[in-house]
Amino acid sequence: MRVLVTRPDAEAQATARRLADLGHEAIIAPLITILPTGARLPASPFAAIALTSANAVSALARDVATDDLRATPLFAVGVHTGEAARARGFLDIHTSQGRGEHLLELVRSKVAAPARILYLAGRERKPHFEAGMGRAGYEVVVVEVYQARAAQALPTGTADAMRRKGIDAALHFSRRSAEIFCRLATAAGLIDSAARLSHHCISGDAAAPLVALGARRIAVAVEASEAGLLATLPAG
Repeated sequence: MRVLVTRPDAEAQATARRLADLGHEAIIAPLITILPTGARLPASPFAAIALTSANAVSALARDVATDDLRATPLFAVGVHTGEAARARGFLDIHTSQGRGEHLLELVRSKVAAPARILYLAGRERKPHFEAGMGRAGYEVVVVEVYQARAAQALPTGTADAMRRKGIDAALHFSRRSAEIFCRLATAAGLIDSAARLSHHCISGDAAAPLVALGARRIAVAVEASEAGLLATLPAG
């Protein structure tokens, strides 16, 4: 299958390699660009650090893991995010399943409230984790270390491929990226072309914009991870 990958470029390249291993051809069209904000981290101590995306690790200053944060327990959504943190020098890493509510439950099971939690986040995010932690009695210090800038149009090659039915399927790793895809496809006059694709979504939440678009073939991963998402594709 010819599979559209709309993730940020570095992540898309890694996904493309995994698709090739499965016998599929990746068509890379990043619809989001990850940019560090340059935010400074506040003074420690913290009882724990929380991450919901590996993008937060990539956005950190190169020397951040050499200070006293290195040994602070770090809680991350997904194995991939945990591995990224370990590669940057963090030592005490705990990973949850691929959803923010699971991260909340994991932190609460390991760190008693009240406690001060450093949440390294993106500017564009859902408030569920920090709101839930606040309700549970934690002090959550949010530092927005990256922003996810949306593309303003579909890449020309991608739009052309959709018009000539040169794409079979699309992967959607988040609701926001699915929303951007639907908005840009609509702006390009490609609603019908977008709707006919086989859409593979990491969660039901990510699938919602595609349902609204009128997509007829939508598969949702059982496990909210890249492996779970790729498992929804037919054999190559």
